[in-house]
Amino acid sequence: MRDVFYEYTVDEIAAGGTFMSNSSLIQIRVDDELKKEVTDIYEQLGLDLPTAIRMFLKKSVVARGLPFDATLQNRSCTMEKE
Repeated sequence: MRDVFYEYTVDEIAAGGTFMSNSSLIQIRVDDELKKEVTDIYEQLGLDLPTAIRMFLKKSVVARGLPFDATLQNRSCTMEKE
């Protein structure tokens, strides 16, 4: 599995690729298969990867957190007596 490196500035994402002078650099590293899978999904939705990332960032601001549930499943612990 080979990692693929992408870097987008926040403004490039927000503007669909247009560079603006007041911008922050976001760098992410993903493997080839993940990039291929999400690109296919987003293309079926009519989106490119930068637009999908921008949507995630905007939704995170609106949600004031992750834009989806991030929970741990309850674990039942039992202790055996010796």
